[in-house]
Amino acid sequence: VVAALRNRYAHIFVDEFQDTSYLQAELVNALTGSEGMVFVVGDVKQSIYRFRGADVAVFREFIKTLPARRLSKNFRSHSEIIDAVNGVCTPVIEGYESMLAGRRSDDFALSPQIFNRLPRVARVTADNDAAAIEVILRRLRAQGVDWSQIVLLVRRIKGNAPLFEQLAARGIGVAVTSSSSASANEDLKALVNLWIWACEPWQKLRAAQVVTDFGISARAQLGEQLTLLESPCKAGARLTCEELLNRLNARFYLSQRFGAVFEQFEVFVLKHQSEGLAPMVLARRLHHLVANGQDIAGFILLPPPANLAGTIRALTVHSAKGLEFPEVIMGDVKAQRKRPSGILRHGDDIWLPERDEDSELDWSAPEMQTAKCFEEQAEIEESGRLLYVAMTRAQEALYVVDRPATQITDDATTKKKPPKKPDSSWAAWLKAGISLSIPQELFLEDAPALAPVPPGTHRHSEPPLALRPPHYNKARTGVTAWAAELAATDPEPQISRPAGAVPVGKVRVSKLSREDAIRLGTEFHKYLENENWPLLRKEAQANDVDLEQFWEWTRTPAGQTVFGAANRIYPEFAFEWRNGARTITGRIDRLVITNANEAWVIDYKVLLQPKSREELLAGYGLQLRIYSEAVKQLTKLPMVRSFILDLAAATGEIWLEVPSA
Repeated sequence: VVAALRNRYAHIFVDEFQDTSYLQAELVNALTGSEGMVFVVGDVKQSIYRFRGADVAVFREFIKTLPARRLSKNFRSHSEIIDAVNGVCTPVIEGYESMLAGRRSDDFALSPQIFNRLPRVARVTADNDAAAIEVILRRLRAQGVDWSQIVLLVRRIKGNAPLFEQLAARGIGVAVTSSSSASANEDLKALVNLWIWACEPWQKLRAAQVVTDFGISARAQLGEQLTLLESPCKAGARLTCEELLNRLNARFYLSQRFGAVFEQFEVFVLKHQSEGLAPMVLARRLHHLVANGQDIAGFILLPPPANLAGTIRALTVHSAKGLEFPEVIMGDVKAQRKRPSGILRHGDDIWLPERDEDSELDWSAPEMQTAKCFEEQAEIEESGRLLYVAMTRAQEALYVVDRPATQITDDATTKKKPPKKPDSSWAAWLKAGISLSIPQELFLEDAPALAPVPPGTHRHSEPPLALRPPHYNKARTGVTAWAAELAATDPEPQISRPAGAVPVGKVRVSKLSREDAIRLGTEFHKYLENENWPLLRKEAQANDVDLEQFWEWTRTPAGQTVFGAANRIYPEFAFEWRNGARTITGRIDRLVITNANEAWVIDYKVLLQPKSREELLAGYGLQLRIYSEAVKQLTKLPMVRSFILDLAAATGEIWLEVPSA
């Protein structure tokens, strides 16, 4: 393949090379070989795609061996904006090279007289972001600026739904423009899948996607749900596009679920019906677009906001990359947002921190600490580059939404706090680089209030939150926390200790501290997980824990089931279980699937104090029942049993089955 491509192409041109991954760079090297001609263009200051594998180091390493020409002139932005970008980014981006203004003085998108009365670059302070955005828009409208020339940049759309709702309450509609990829708009992708499936119900994979998106029955398995999923076209009905859309809306509550996105999809469908297209023809057209990876979002969504009165468009900084706008308002510059640190990359390694029973990430290993520090520093560096991209979208004016400075306290009377890490938020960087700060009252300068927007002419980015059930509830509850909550609200499942019940275990009363006992339990779990019997025996002897009864038990049928090789065994089985509105997370010490289609849930306990059987079941029975119910729902096995493996026989027994109440 390489030989054929090298013979076909004499030159290879790669644009946006700063967003390249190591794998992509290897492909470029393979295609060019030692004699091929390659030309790359890139800007390290605009490398903002780490989340999809891009690494700015690839670009730096790649160009070391190539003759390079540096381009330092900016032909987009006014010189005052360029000065502000240089002032903010020089201390933030390592090795930053200042830009030079390259635009002609008479090349203006807006009348220069506007900026005789307005600053071109400023921080506008207000008590909240919506208030600051409102006064900026009122002042710009008073100067005759059309709202189609203004864009609101934020770091993400999803987290700013409350901001858009506040703007709507102030009479300011927000049209959220998706990025060029349909995959970036999950709502639109779900509607497209639904339409194609309705017209081609025999496509089982498409039907499975519809079940995933809409959940016909939350408790049924996929196969059962597919049998319940029946297309409006299945009975051979000859429907128009409008009739099919109305039936789908009634069946899946599309208008309530998707709000403005559904409205735009409806306009798209009716437009094609007016051109004489049947639903099947439109489905094939959409399928062709999906199969060829074309821009579905741009193909379907209306071009906001020129045709929507009283509406500004909102974009994420990632979506705005490569675009330019006369006026840019930067919102969402508060404290730096941190992405969930579930996966870390460090060099050639990928680190996956474990979660405990309470769903907390375990960072205790030194390697994890190193990887976490590396990840945090890489995030800060990319945050600086993302800020550079945001500021350089502006052609004529750049306004930053800011909060008033906090009151200065007297060091003599204020209790000193330990020094914090340097503030790496956009707000701190922008404060340091843009000196002009204007309170909202002064920026407004008696500009007229916004005219009320006629009902129905502006569209919200999201429908009211109460009407929009989330596709996936990301709030997680650990098994231990949920068991405690259930016990507090409904003590019925708790097993009480009968009068006169006494501990019958033969373990010695441990003299270990609580911390040492916890450490010992962790070590025992690790050895059991890996079936490292020599180390388990050595650790038990070193801490005077008698495991002779346990060794005898391992030779019984139950012991062979748990630690034998004839079954499917999952040590440290981690799971997430959607239960109603909750997502329950937990980690089972050992899950065994027997050949008889029966699951055993085993929880290890290393108890160094005598206990009665009733006490042990009262303490851990409810937690084991939750484990069992989760496994039953996740595996659909006919029988799930749960056991406590009490290594030191604190109750006198090694093996206790928890009643399946």
